[in-house]
Amino acid sequence: MLRSRGNHAQSSLPAASARVPAKALTGEFSLKKLIWIGAMTLMLAGTPASAGPLCDKATAAVPEAGHCAETDRGVALAASPERASALLAYVVAAEASFALHFKHEVPTYAILESDDPSTTSPALASLHRDGFATILPWISRGGLRAASDAKVRHAIEESGMANGWPKTQVEATIQTVLATQRANLEDASLDRTEALTLPHELGHLWYINAYWPNSEAGAKHYGGPAWDWMDETAAILMEDSSDPGKRRAMFKAVYSGATSDSASGVSPSGILDLERFLTRQHPGLDQAPTASAGQGAGSAANGPTIQLSIKGSGNALPSALSNAQALMAYYAQARLFADFMLERSGDPAIYDSITVGMKSGQTFEGWLRSKGKSFNLPVTQSALGSEWRGWLMARFGPPGPATAGTASGETVVGGRGANRHSQARPR
Repeated sequence: MLRSRGNHAQSSLPAASARVPAKALTGEFSLKKLIWIGAMTLMLAGTPASAGPLCDKATAAVPEAGHCAETDRGVALAASPERASALLAYVVAAEASFALHFKHEVPTYAILESDDPSTTSPALASLHRDGFATILPWISRGGLRAASDAKVRHAIEESGMANGWPKTQVEATIQTVLATQRANLEDASLDRTEALTLPHELGHLWYINAYWPNSEAGAKHYGGPAWDWMDETAAILMEDSSDPGKRRAMFKAVYSGATSDSASGVSPSGILDLERFLTRQHPGLDQAPTASAGQGAGSAANGPTIQLSIKGSGNALPSALSNAQALMAYYAQARLFADFMLERSGDPAIYDSITVGMKSGQTFEGWLRSKGKSFNLPVTQSALGSEWRGWLMARFGPPGPATAGTASGETVVGGRGANRHSQARPR
């Protein structure tokens, strides 16, 4: 059930939560269906119904949070009942996806939306003390737009000063860039972004908390004790109900040579290199500073990353864009490798077995030796790499040559680093 409650209205809607049919997790549960769930939730707002025990607990912990909506496993706290229900509408299918792939119910969670997540540390701590295992601070759309405007203005004023621009040129540049960025932050665009980012970010948190409930982010891994590629795969698998086609399209673009970037290693040979994918550090740990929206201290940084192309800004921009390309390619590689492993094994819970092996101290090669045959996989990593390349050849044809490409302007989804986990598990 998805239930919502505010100061003056309550609503109730049967939602997918842990009872979503398995076919919903293979791409048939589309963004249209997510929007339908949200629309039905909004239509029913104002119908008297009990919000339920999780909202009771959350609003007692954070009385100032406003309005609450809940599923059987989590809550969203926002400024209006409609917004709280809409946030949960993006993630109810991911709850079932997590149970399917990892044989765990999702840990109890809270999404706490505010205009400035850097001010919510006391509320996060209260929710954590009251039993919410995973907590995701989320910036509101109004807060995101304000942060975006401020970041754009600051970056251009700084660049203008460094390059001796007259004030009229600085202001004209600000207004031009703001117009573009505001178009990217309209509600329709943010609907698509949040449908992808909310389940993705919660996937990271659920995964770490389900298997390592007392862990903290460490320097050697992107977000927790798991191998970086496995941590990212857990998040990617939660996107199945939103827009997995975007990841696959990115993979195909790199594989064919249509998109490449030699500086970041984004190339057909790079995206084919399974050994590197399974052993490399997450490219998010190498990400250069960028002018981005919503990334203040303590922020969930859930907005589209804003890349500012300003003449005379020095060498930071090409480096930042190369890192953005590397991130996009890494997510795409995780998506296609998951497709490969799920198809070959025929077992949607294969990643639970891999994680259990990892927890016991096995390497991935060791897991293949002990469990590979039972999942219809080879028993060595090199043989798995050969099968991976053959599978891609059958799917896409031969890889293309690398071309001198430029960094993509697409939204970078994910890439929160250790900050994401320290936010979700207040000390």
